[in-house]
Amino acid sequence: MQRASVISLFCEDIREEKSGQDILIGIMPDNIDMRRLPSALPKLGIYIRVNLDVPNQPKSVSAKIQNIDGSETQLQSWDKAVIDKAFADSKSNSMPLVGLILKAVIGPFPVTQAGKLVSKVVIDGDEYIGGVINIIGASATASALPASQSPGAS
Repeated sequence: MQRASVISLFCEDIREEKSGQDILIGIMPDNIDMRRLPSALPKLGIYIRVNLDVPNQPKSVSAKIQNIDGSETQLQSWDKAVIDKAFADSKSNSMPLVGLILKAVIGPFPVTQAGKLVSKVVIDGDEYIGGVINIIGASATASALPASQSPGAS
């Protein structure tokens, strides 16, 4: 069995209900066309779910975003006590997986250039990619269109 799986959803906002459930608003597609760069997204929500194999409890789990320019922003590191409790709960409930969830909303989120925004989770030093958004700038969009459909074409 695979040691871990990671999925990241990028959205406009994340709201927590009184029941403890989450609502993801405006889930973003893989490619976002931003006509004017530099610019900013009013909000960028990142919902990361990590599923771990019960027999393989890690010592460390953290999440980060690799920005378009290659720099990385740390989002969260799970404390050992949180990891221990999640594994104990899964074992006592006979669950085959242990789940860890991260919710982050950043706003405004500056976008200075076209490129890829990558969500990563690091488990005991091993990186897992959870999701990627490709920011497409106006020049890339214009060059991909036939001349008759390019912005400003008559």
